[in-house]
Amino acid sequence: MSNPISSPTVFRFDSTREAYDATQCRDDIRDGDVLVVESEKVIGFLDAAWPIAITEAHGEFHRLTTPAGQHKDGRFAVSADLAQWVAKQCGFPLAVKNPCEHCSCWAHHANGLSCCKGCGAPGHAMTATLAD
Repeated sequence: MSNPISSPTVFRFDSTREAYDATQCRDDIRDGDVLVVESEKVIGFLDAAWPIAITEAHGEFHRLTTPAGQHKDGRFAVSADLAQWVAKQCGFPLAVKNPCEHCSCWAHHANGLSCCKGCGAPGHAMTATLAD
């Protein structure tokens, strides 16, 4: 993993369009920073030039297709944890739930199958793990 993000800043915007535009031209918004648009129920983080939504609602942001902490081999894990914490505080549902903590087998659980390590956790047990 190259240059993991270690201390993201949280930025708030009125719309995802405003946030997206700001990420393209403001020097104070950096890779891994968390973007919050409460009016659209969107929380995300910046991956290079692309705002990635971690919430079900995404507005103008790009959609997340893997668990947030696994995006780009975990490079954005700290950003994802912070973004998920903000989403939890706001009550916004996450786009992609984390897999079973026991086996971390995303594809297995996405298909509704039980934990492949034998703990018996069913596929529907996929939940976001957030720090309080």
